Amino acid sequence: MKLKTSKWWMSLNLLALCFAFMAPSMAHYTHPAPTVPVKFPVRQEVLPNALSVSIYLHKLPCTGGQSAWSYVTDGFSKFKQPELVMTIEKHATESESAYPSDPIEFFKSLLGLATQGNVIRAGGSTRLGEGADVFISKQFRGTIYLPAEKLEGVNLPKDALAVVPVTTEELDAWDIGGAARVAGRLSQQSQFYPFPTWCDRSRESVFSQGEMQVMKIEPVSQAPTAMIYGAGIIADKDKLSMSVPQAVRDDLNQKLIELPKDTPFRLNLSLDPRANAYYVWEVQQATAVAAKGSDASLMSGSFVMVMPAMKTSQFGPYKDGFMLMLTNEDLDKFKEAVSSGKDCVLESTTNGAYKTFEVKFSK
Repeated sequence: MKLKTSKWWMSLNLLALCFAFMAPSMAHYTHPAPTVPVKFPVRQEVLPNALSVSIYLHKLPCTGGQSAWSYVTDGFSKFKQPELVMTIEKHATESESAYPSDPIEFFKSLLGLATQGNVIRAGGSTRLGEGADVFISKQFRGTIYLPAEKLEGVNLPKDALAVVPVTTEELDAWDIGGAARVAGRLSQQSQFYPFPTWCDRSRESVFSQGEMQVMKIEPVSQAPTAMIYGAGIIADKDKLSMSVPQAVRDDLNQKLIELPKDTPFRLNLSLDPRANAYYVWEVQQATAVAAKGSDASLMSGSFVMVMPAMKTSQFGPYKDGFMLMLTNEDLDKFKEAVSSGKDCVLESTTNGAYKTFEVKFSK
């Protein structure tokens, strides 16, 4: 799908859960530094009566307290889409008024697709087409969408999504493990919990090409996969607890109906807000990131791998997620709970890391 703007032909590949659409290229613009000081926030009308962007200058919530520009949209909600924020870390050598215009052009083109009914969702991604020019910085080839975190001095709309520029390897990792897997590595790189929602234009990819080769051939990566961003899971002592908001229950129920029967499958999830730590994918063994001062007693994972047709039910950790080995009877109980929206508890019938697995439905 192609979209013509006043500056260039651009197309995007937006993936939000099961939704996909294509577009081929994107141009790069450098905002000319004004000759007079700029008073922030700056509000720009991008598309008359349709889209405005407010640009804030503020400090980041990290140890160094670096300055950054945050670009906040006003217009997507008119089309029943979440408003967006993209935050770019300012280099020490840059003037406050030298904010890049790439985010503004990105939002402008994305709104054109949103007006056609294309949905932008937390956990989704946008991949630039082959041959696209530089976007934000040369290593970035698209974005992922994460729940926006509070930023001091920035007025964020309710339920806004953070647009985080990512590399080719990070997009490939998203294809396999979802947004939570990428967020884990970003947290590890930045030493910020739960994950940074801003862009450091000088950072390197958090996954190497060699790591991606390993990830792609892992057995768990070969299983049919459904992305259910919004649902999460934590390990709490000897119990696994999966939380499914009603807003995503219907989607999970439909995915469970569509997935092949008697075949292992995987559910990619979001990082559970109940957690105080979570697993991070590594080639050999998963590591973890944790909130400051955390005892890591509530550990989240980025996915659940379900192994059906087992003789006994057993639950345990696996890489940066969890494994559910279920009898067909317990798998049916799990599916029925999702279908009905009624909480349920499954008990391990053999020795395992966790004695129970519960599914809870929240508003």
